[in-house]
Amino acid sequence: MPTVDVKVDCSEILGALKSDAFGQFVASRALEYMEPYVPFRTGDLAKSAVATPFKVGYGKSYARRVWEGTGMVIRTQLHPLATSHWESAAAAAHGGELAEDVSEYLSRM
Repeated sequence: MPTVDVKVDCSEILGALKSDAFGQFVASRALEYMEPYVPFRTGDLAKSAVATPFKVGYGKSYARRVWEGTGMVIRTQLHPLATSHWESAAAAAHGGELAEDVSEYLSRM
């Protein structure tokens, strides 16, 4: 039986996936989903968050220690969902929503 091979050109989509605009969108949306999970005593850690393409950074010297949660008691009075490794908690709770956001973003391109 004869076959037909069809070449699919994904270069435009792949280029978009590497763009700073796309990376900024992903990081900004991820930051929004992570915010309720960031431990919050004074708010300084959450306020220090900066989204850059494909990355969210926290600008406090103690950020890594809080993120690791080693030897800490994370209070949940102000952020009931607060936890160490807040990106994992946000991904578990909102990963599907982030995927939908990304899909919608790409469909608008």
